[in-house]
Order: sequence, then C-alpha cells, then structure tokens
Amino acid sequence: MAPPLSQKNPITVQLKLTKSTDTCSDYSLEFTNICFKLVGQLKFHVQVPKTSKLANHWGIVPLATDNGTADQQQLFTLPNNVHLYPGQSFASAGISVNGADRPEIVILDVQSVLCTEKPDDAAAN
Repeated sequence: MAPPLSQKNPITVQLKLTKSTDTCSDYSLEFTNICFKLVGQLKFHVQVPKTSKLANHWGIVPLATDNGTADQQQLFTLPNNVHLYPGQSFASAGISVNGADRPEIVILDVQSVLCTEKPDDAAAN
C-alpha cells in the first residue's frame, strides 16, 4: 500500500511487548514513515503511567530540556544517522518499564523534506 499524499503525522509507532516479569516489561519500538517525505528528525515523548517508571532505553537518544533532565522529561529522538524514506521503518529501539501499566509513545515533532527518490534508490547510495 502506498503512503498517503498528506498525513498529519507522517510517522507511526508500534509498541510491542517483548518480555514481561512481575516488576518489569520490555517493549520494542518500530517507527515507520507513512508519507512521501524523507523524515530526517523525530522528537517524541515516552508517556509512562504514574504507577510505572521508565527503567531503560536503547536505540533512541534522550533530549534534555530547559524544564529538567532528559530522564525527567522522557523526551527522545532517533539517532542522527537514522533517516526514514517513504515506507521505511526503524526497529532497533526499545524501552524497559518498571510497573505493570503499558506506556505510550507520543510524537511531538517531525522534520521532513519532500522525497523524490524511491527507498530502494536511496538505500543504494
């Protein structure tokens, strides 16, 4: 299926439970570009329920803000070398949460440019 021509949020995020114990849950994150633009930067928030705590993360980069440290704000971006062409995904990321409640990923900002290359052409460069 082709990505839509106009989309309010050009990125979808799949949060999959990969491992769970009584005290901790691991989730994989998969970010997929669903528009006809090259996504160069993505800012998102890991929203953890009050009964849980973000314990660990991998494959994502924490962002510090004026209002607190990166850990307090739970703001993240993708690594600098990750650029998502139309239809491409990034799935080398995840989080660990202490507590039983499921977190949410909230996309805050996406920086993208019009893409004239097909993903296969871009991957060859």
